[in-house]
Amino acid sequence: MPDYATLDIIADAYNPILLLLTLYATAASICMKQWRLAGTKVLLILIGAIIAYGWMLVDSHYGIWPSMGMDYSTHTATASVMAIFLFFFLKKIRAAVVVSLILYIYLMLYQEYHTLGDIASTGLFVCFQYVPALLISTFHFNKKKLD
Repeated sequence: MPDYATLDIIADAYNPILLLLTLYATAASICMKQWRLAGTKVLLILIGAIIAYGWMLVDSHYGIWPSMGMDYSTHTATASVMAIFLFFFLKKIRAAVVVSLILYIYLMLYQEYHTLGDIASTGLFVCFQYVPALLISTFHFNKKKLD
């Protein structure tokens, strides 16, 4: 088993890798001149960032998670948003996205960054906001495409 420092480097690389894949998925739409889809993807990236980092700021100000004996996991929030984005838009790597997210959660637990309660509460909280935004945005994109 790699040492703590090596695992820490791997954990620190996970979200940037997801971000690169997210940007790749958006750039692919731009290269194919799918302007409306590219715009939808950019909007969804911004919405995801606002949800993940916005709640981080709200929690740091109001102490929502600490009041329940937990910690808001920004790493979980951003990873969840990008994994959902990639699952939806890069269908060829869906299985890899799911497996990688599960392994990342396991790694965060193993490294004792967060508890399972921190990760589950943050992940579910963010997902319940991001998934509807994604579905509404893509529905709007598909509706416009049909008009």
